[in-house]
Amino acid sequence: MAHAGNDREAWPDANYAQALRDLAPQFGDEPVAGVLRDAADTIDERSKLAEARGAKYHELIMAVSMVHPGETRHQTALRYIVKAEQPGDNAGTAQANQSVGGPIDTKEGE
Repeated sequence: MAHAGNDREAWPDANYAQALRDLAPQFGDEPVAGVLRDAADTIDERSKLAEARGAKYHELIMAVSMVHPGETRHQTALRYIVKAEQPGDNAGTAQANQSVGGPIDTKEGE
């Protein structure tokens, strides 16, 4: 199975973890049985962490009530965060533009 960074789809899922657990008894007391069980536990832990991260990310992007035209919720959320993190009235505008690849509206009320 290929691993593509943090891409959730690249990680083994609960079915894979269960398959490892089902395979472990075939090795009896051999060290490989323990390795298989440990790998299954690691997959389960990472899956739970990924689900928690996904829920937090979903909460964050859904906090964007109005998506900027031509952007995804993610891009608009990033734009707002970058802009808010910069000191001064419009100091973050250039960096926010660069982070999402286009100009932002600097009008009040965003």
